[in-house]
Amino acid sequence: MSLSTKRKEYVPPRNLREEIWNLPNVLTLMRVLVIPIVVWLMLVDTRQSALAATLLFSAAAITDFLDGYIARKRGLVSLWGQFLDPLADKLIVMASSITLVALAKLPVWLVVILLAREIAITSLRGFAQGEGLTIHVVQTGKWKTALQLAGLVTLLIGYPYEIDYLFWRGMVDFVAVGQILLGISILFSVLSAADYLGSFFKAIVEKQQYEPAPTRERKRLRLVIPRPKKMPSIRRKRGPATRQPDGSPAG
Repeated sequence: MSLSTKRKEYVPPRNLREEIWNLPNVLTLMRVLVIPIVVWLMLVDTRQSALAATLLFSAAAITDFLDGYIARKRGLVSLWGQFLDPLADKLIVMASSITLVALAKLPVWLVVILLAREIAITSLRGFAQGEGLTIHVVQTGKWKTALQLAGLVTLLIGYPYEIDYLFWRGMVDFVAVGQILLGISILFSVLSAADYLGSFFKAIVEKQQYEPAPTRERKRLRLVIPRPKKMPSIRRKRGPATRQPDGSPAG
């Protein structure tokens, strides 16, 4: 199961400054601010700028893991951070992928599938949160993230380099390697999305089954339109007929 019906307890901060300007949120904001610099370095498209973009992107990926760890370790989890952290991740992946398409280093169809999956799962997370469910990361999702980051980093390197390390000696086309890694990540993207959807619908069904009876009854009564009651018909009893002295009916 990748979903839970338990809501995370949120402890409100002492003030708005503590809510926004804590260390995890500052790291997340730095990840957002670095996006236009990475895109500009990619568009310059030289070996030096490509290496600089790779280093900045890698540093942003490291802060993605670091800010979450610090927030959980120091009890600095905030609503602002829960909103901004996944948004920053999506923005830097989308910006880098679209720029790689503009540089003809990545096919359009691959980026369309990648971005469609990210938007769909993000929407699903928001809907699940509204239903009181928490979507946990599944193993296929972790593999997708690792392959996606590795593929983007190698694509950002952008040029062939001669490698002489361990059992490999020769030229390595990092663009081709990155395309292969991202292609494999698409497979894990589809698998993890199917896992999330299946677990979500299963959790919704279980939630409805175990919902308290009075709640279900109240919801059912809201949908029932009461019918007006019929008034009982009143029949007047007729008394015995009176007859005249000659035997004929009276009146």
